[in-house]
Amino acid sequence: MNAGNWISLGSFVAAAVSAVVAVVQAKRASASKGAAEHHEASAEHNAERATKAAEEAAAWQRQAAGAAQRAADALEKQNQMAEQLVQAAEEVPWRLEHKSGAIWRLRNITDYPKFEVTIAGPGVSKNRGPGVIDRIDGQGSEEFWGNTFWGSELRATVTWHSREDAQDEPRSWTDMMPPGD
Repeated sequence: MNAGNWISLGSFVAAAVSAVVAVVQAKRASASKGAAEHHEASAEHNAERATKAAEEAAAWQRQAAGAAQRAADALEKQNQMAEQLVQAAEEVPWRLEHKSGAIWRLRNITDYPKFEVTIAGPGVSKNRGPGVIDRIDGQGSEEFWGNTFWGSELRATVTWHSREDAQDEPRSWTDMMPPGD
């Protein structure tokens, strides 16, 4: 074979190898493109799922916030009702009872203690009165001497504090004492 043939054969082989390499690279490029498209589709799908999950989480959060607000409102209403019941009980927290002879009893008819309690008035004996009573527990009582002479006005005024430190405004209540024996 002469040199021209070898050169032609070499050119043909080089062209064939180049063509094979080009085909292999085209297949690789096609596979890479397919993989890229697959990853892009997968990424879009994952992004859609993440967006949907975020929207659902936001909806749940709004529902939870609404439920928490409703619970807080209900608790506040319950607290207000309880406070109203306590205040209603505090309006007339006492009952005057005749024990015997010249002895009467002041009864705390609430479940809450009263502090710095005084009992005074024309129906209460000044000489034998109880003075200041430090504390009368809820449902508790304190005895005191009343004026038993005929014609005396059997009225007593009770003054007290609701707080143990007596830093609240004193409250008072006046009622007629039940008749004695």
